[in-house]
Amino acid sequence: FDFCMKRFLSTIAFCVFLFIFGLFFLLPSTQAEKNLLQNLLNLPAPPSPDSLVFQERTVFPPDFFDKSKPPADDAPLEELLAYWRNQSSNYRELAYNIKPSEKSLQRITSEIEGNPEKLPEFLNVLPENTDSADFVKRIYDSRISREDADKDWNGSVKKWLTYHSKYFSDELLAVAKKVGDADEYVTNQDELLALTRVDWDRARPILERLYNDNKQPVSQTLARWAFYRHALDEDSSSDTEKYRRELQSVVENKSATAGMRDLAIDALVKEKEWDGLDDWYSTLVEDETLADLRVNGRSFTGLTTIMYYSPPEKRLEKMLQLVKSNNLTVRSAAVRNLAFLLNNNNPEVVRALLPWLENPDWASEVEGERQRLISALGSLEMPESVPGLIAVLNEKQTRQVMTGMTANTMSSMGNMIMNANRAVVSGNSSTEDYFPFRGEAVGALAKQKDARAIAPLRAVLAETEGWQMNNVVRALLACGGFSIPEQIEALEFIAKNNKGADQEFSNPDNMTVATRDTPPPPPMPVMTANANLINGYARPSFKPTDIKPILGMQLVNQPEADENLVAALITRINILDEKDPPLAFGLRKIMQSWHGAAINGLMLRDLKNNKTDVDAVVKLLSLRKELRENQWNEVSDIRSGGATALGIAACLTENPNEYDALLRSENVEAKTAMLACARLIRAALPVRKVAENLKSPNNLLALAAERYLETEDSPEAQAFVLSMHPNEAKILGARKLF
Repeated sequence: FDFCMKRFLSTIAFCVFLFIFGLFFLLPSTQAEKNLLQNLLNLPAPPSPDSLVFQERTVFPPDFFDKSKPPADDAPLEELLAYWRNQSSNYRELAYNIKPSEKSLQRITSEIEGNPEKLPEFLNVLPENTDSADFVKRIYDSRISREDADKDWNGSVKKWLTYHSKYFSDELLAVAKKVGDADEYVTNQDELLALTRVDWDRARPILERLYNDNKQPVSQTLARWAFYRHALDEDSSSDTEKYRRELQSVVENKSATAGMRDLAIDALVKEKEWDGLDDWYSTLVEDETLADLRVNGRSFTGLTTIMYYSPPEKRLEKMLQLVKSNNLTVRSAAVRNLAFLLNNNNPEVVRALLPWLENPDWASEVEGERQRLISALGSLEMPESVPGLIAVLNEKQTRQVMTGMTANTMSSMGNMIMNANRAVVSGNSSTEDYFPFRGEAVGALAKQKDARAIAPLRAVLAETEGWQMNNVVRALLACGGFSIPEQIEALEFIAKNNKGADQEFSNPDNMTVATRDTPPPPPMPVMTANANLINGYARPSFKPTDIKPILGMQLVNQPEADENLVAALITRINILDEKDPPLAFGLRKIMQSWHGAAINGLMLRDLKNNKTDVDAVVKLLSLRKELRENQWNEVSDIRSGGATALGIAACLTENPNEYDALLRSENVEAKTAMLACARLIRAALPVRKVAENLKSPNNLLALAAERYLETEDSPEAQAFVLSMHPNEAKILGARKLF
């Protein structure tokens, strides 16, 4: 019931959301921010790029580690090491793994020679041969006797040597001898297979015993696998063919146990591929007894094993052909294999499975493949999926429930789910209706952004409980289900219910964050089968008006706003500037989190008209290159505003002539604004000219000059700063930020 409890507590969090809403979000009541320049000076500033800052590892794009695109042998060493370090750390026995080329391997081992502590990071990409074993053992021996030896390093390296070399075969043998059947599995399977490769003479007696032991049929199958592996290693074609045929017979034998058949499939697809594998595999998909190999509720990988050990797209075309079969067994096998590729967001795979949305009987489901299909559509835009997603949105099923359970009992019951999307049941009924795919379907429809989903989502919204309203509203918004006036009304609700300046907007999903003003959480509820009861009291019903704060927060937190909404909101702000300045300011704050030329233009006009705040200035500074390229006229126009705008404009244009002109001028406010922003963007100003302002009678200008010099951080600048603090200890030279 862990899943149930998380969802139920989300409901409780939403119930208290409206109560604490006004306390949690705070905005100022004045239109322009007070002490703008002081606040700019108080912001942290970046250190010098050549300061002694700890250099973190480069962040690579996600597709950099694609197994189909290893770096070239002559790639920069940092990239080569990062790629193969990632492949090693993500190595899985039940997965397709790759190895570096010989030249790349030479560069990796050379790096390890100079930095032996890195050896564990690359162990899983070393090839299976004696050269690798000898290399690792030599480095291991050079470090094992050291007084400062790292136990974790020693342990991981010794474990690799145990499974990949003869050096510790005594220990491997001791474990491998304990092999035996255990409930359709084999104990110490990995140890025996490893011993087969690293020390055949010691493994052989164990294998011969198991091979002739009919009382342990799964271990007998493992022995066939081990003999098959040895035949491949020895390149013995006759023995290879013999043991391959024996393993094939186990798979084809419908009387064999699930454990035997699954283990034989493992052997045939994990070892070196052979001609005829795909043709033989194609004959297996018609065998309905292989469709779902289970023992005591546990499912073996069975026919999907071939997908685990293959490059992701290798057998895609074959499976796409099989999924068109009129034979339900064949089609279901292909569907299960294609579902293995859903995580790759391949549109071709998703499109091939779309018939399953509207027709649940189109294929047999084994382990949540249909739900994974719907989830995949949360990452892909595919208009043809919308009718099917609407169908599963309201697909109803019935399940057993348990009544009168406490929360503590629920949390101990494991994975049984009590979904809030349930029809109301009466009394102590033991069954209930629920919508198993509604949550995923709502998320997928949000991705599709299709108007056809508006009416179905509206219908769902009317019967949705609090914790789900957020997702349904998000989907409706994405599909165009709210008019511009409705959106503006929701945003005004957010702005009106905020009271102070030093808090940012945040999402209701994060209401578990505690503050001193947050009321304590309610006591853990007692759940019953009646979805409308909490501790025996009626659950609060949500009215349509509850949508307004949810919609408002969805709009606040979206990075890109609809152009029509932006235009209408700017018009509304212009009207409110006269009628309700605090509300206009609140709407401005909301728009600062969005992106786009119209929003940039509004912030520039506000800067010119002295209606800006520190967040808007920082955002404009971060966009200065983009503003110069795309909105130069608007940037130039702010120079005709007040003194603060003039100083900030110099930093937006990054024009040295403007810097010099302001430093020579008597315009204290403009000079202060320029220095406050110059330290944030690390503008190069003449240190001596800045230092002339350290003793200005205007305290804010003197502070701005000192803060700039601290950030500039050259020996000359440090000397000027220290001269202002005689007989004091002052630490300069920030490593992270000032």
